[in-house]
Amino acid sequence: MRGKEAFWIVIRRLRAPILALIVTYTISIILLTMVEGKDANGHPYYLSFFDAFYIVSYTANTIGFGEIPYAFTYPQRLIMTITIYLTVPAWFYAIGTIIGLIQNKAFKKELKRILFRRRIEHFKEDFVVICGYNSISRIMIEKFQTYGKYRIVVMDKLEEKIDELVLAGYYPVIPSLAADATMADVLEDAGIDLPHCKALFILFEDDDLNLKVAVKAKILNKNITIVAESSFSAGLQNLTDVGVEHVIDPYQHVATRIEYMLNTPHLYALLNWLGGGNLNLSRKAKLARGKYIICSRGRLGNKVKEILLKNGIEYEIIDIFKETKAKTGGDRELLLKAGIETAECLIAGTPDDAVNLSAIITARKLNPGIFVMVRENKMEENSVFAALRANTVFIMDKIVAVRAYNLVARPLVVRFADELIHKSDEWGRHIVDTLTKIINKKPQLKEINIDEAEAYALTPILKERSITYKDLVADVNGEGRELELIILGLLRANGEFVMGPSFSSAFEYGDKLLIAGTDDAIWEFEEILNNENKLYFVLNKEEKPNWLIERAIGFMQKNVKSPQK
Repeated sequence: MRGKEAFWIVIRRLRAPILALIVTYTISIILLTMVEGKDANGHPYYLSFFDAFYIVSYTANTIGFGEIPYAFTYPQRLIMTITIYLTVPAWFYAIGTIIGLIQNKAFKKELKRILFRRRIEHFKEDFVVICGYNSISRIMIEKFQTYGKYRIVVMDKLEEKIDELVLAGYYPVIPSLAADATMADVLEDAGIDLPHCKALFILFEDDDLNLKVAVKAKILNKNITIVAESSFSAGLQNLTDVGVEHVIDPYQHVATRIEYMLNTPHLYALLNWLGGGNLNLSRKAKLARGKYIICSRGRLGNKVKEILLKNGIEYEIIDIFKETKAKTGGDRELLLKAGIETAECLIAGTPDDAVNLSAIITARKLNPGIFVMVRENKMEENSVFAALRANTVFIMDKIVAVRAYNLVARPLVVRFADELIHKSDEWGRHIVDTLTKIINKKPQLKEINIDEAEAYALTPILKERSITYKDLVADVNGEGRELELIILGLLRANGEFVMGPSFSSAFEYGDKLLIAGTDDAIWEFEEILNNENKLYFVLNKEEKPNWLIERAIGFMQKNVKSPQK
C-alpha cells in the first residue's frame, strides 16, 4: 500500500511535464514526417516515423548526432529549429520537476518510509521495536547488539536523532525512521503486526505519550509484548489496564535498592550486580540508621520517604531544586537548616544533575563523613559523577534500560531479582560468597533451555535416567576439576521457580536455567549439553566407545584363524 502511494505521488507531480513532452514530441515527429527531403542522388524522400522519433529524441536531449540519414533541406532545417524550441524547454521542465520532487521533504519522507518498511518485511530473524533514540535506548541497543538475540528497529520523532543513530555505525544495520510513534500507520511501518516482532519498548518520560502508543499497539497486535515506563501510580494502572505486560517505575526501583541497603546488604549486592555492577560488598552497600536528608520533593523523594517511614528512620525533605532555581535560597543555607552537620546520609535526588552535584559538594564540606547517595539523570555526566566518588550513584537511564532489556531478552534474571525479596540476607551472603569464591566479582550470566535446541545431547538421556547438576559440573575431566559456574535459578515447566538449586537437583525436560560463571565455564557447560561424546565422558569418566571400530575388531576376531602349532 505504501509503495502504491509513492507511485501516485510521482505520477501526480510529473503529469504536466509528461504531457508537455508527449505534445511536443508528437508535433515535432508529425512535422518531420510531412516535410519532403532529398537523398544523396537528389531524389525526394520522407522520414519514417522511427527516423523522426530518433532525431527528435537526440535533439530534445541536446545531444545532436547530426542530420541523418541525409543532409536536411532548408524546410527540414526549419522544422528542426521549431523542434528544438519546442522539445528542449519541455525536457528542462521535466528534469526540473523531477529534481524538485526528489528534493521535496514530503516525498523524501515517504520514500524513507517505504524503504524502512521493506527492510523490516524482509527480516528473517526475530526483532524488537524501540520508540525513541536516547541514552536509555543506546544502552539497550549495545546489549542487543552484543548478545545478538534480537534485531532492532528504532523510531524517533526527531530527524537529528535518527541521523545520530545512523552515524553511530551499528552492525547489523538498524532500520530507523524519523516519525511520530503515536500514529497507527507508523507503528505498522515498524512491523509490530509482523510475526517476527517480539516486543515493543515505549520508554518516554511522558506517561500520556506512553499510553497513546501502547493503546494503538495493542489494537494492532494484541499478542505483542510491551515494555513501558511510568512514574505515576495512575499511569501505571492505565498502562496495565490496556494490557501492557511490563511497566517500569524507576523511582520505585531506586527506593527498593535503598531498602535492600538498609536491611539486606548482600541481597543489594546481588541486585546491583544483576543491574550491571560488580558483585562486591563494601561500605557503599551498608546504610546506618541515622538522620537522612532527602533533596527532592518530587516522585523520587516521595518513594524514598515511604521506605524510610516503613523502616522507622528519621528524615528531612528539602526542595533544593525549586529553591535554588527560584533564587530564594542557596544549598548551604537549606542543608544547614535541615541539619546536615549531624545527618547520617544525604540523598541528592533532583532532576537536575548540576543541583545534585552542588548539594553533594556542599554537604561534604559541612559534614565530611556523611554517606552520599545521588541520582544521575544523564549518562553524559557519568565521568563527572565518577570523579565525585559518591558512595552510591543511581543512574536512572541505566536502571530503566537494563530492566527493560532483561524483561525481554533475559526474563529469568528479572524473575531472580524479583524473588530476592523473599530471601534472607544470610541466603544472600551464601550466594555472594560462592560466586566470588569460585568465579570472580563480575560473573557472566546466561539463560539456557533444556530442550533439543539448546541441550541436544542431554535431552535424550533424560528420558532414560536422572541427571543432576552435580553430574555435569562437579567433575568434568575425571580428576575432580569443577566448572566455575553455579545455577542461580531453575524454572520448571510447571512454572515453579527454584532459587539457588542444590547440587542434587535433577534436570527435567523443559527446564530453564539461569547460570552464572566465567565465559570459559559457560562455553564448556554448553558444549557438555550439546556434544554427545563430551557428555558421555563427563557422566562416565571414560571415552564413548566408537561402534564402527568395535564392529571392525569383532569382525576381525571372528574371521582371522589362529596359527597352527
